[in-house]
Amino acid sequence: HWHTIKVKPGDNLAKIFSALGVRREELAHLFHLSHVRQIMISLRPKQELKVLLGAGQKLEQLIYPLSITRSLAISRHGEQFVSKIIEQPL
Repeated sequence: HWHTIKVKPGDNLAKIFSALGVRREELAHLFHLSHVRQIMISLRPKQELKVLLGAGQKLEQLIYPLSITRSLAISRHGEQFVSKIIEQPL
């Protein structure tokens, strides 16, 4: 089930995941990716994150906008996460 999250002042990924019912262990797995650390420090109010949750509120995918044409997609592969940049033409 996809969720669109509008970032509010003071939000961070831990707070957002907690509000969605995502376990802390999921966030810990994400921290193995350097891109996630960048997201944690660069979240800005009014940004929109897209979060796909599976059974048991397991994080399946996170889409983070980098610019108007680029997004960072973080996806689950088994118990690991991988990231890629998605380019979208204007």
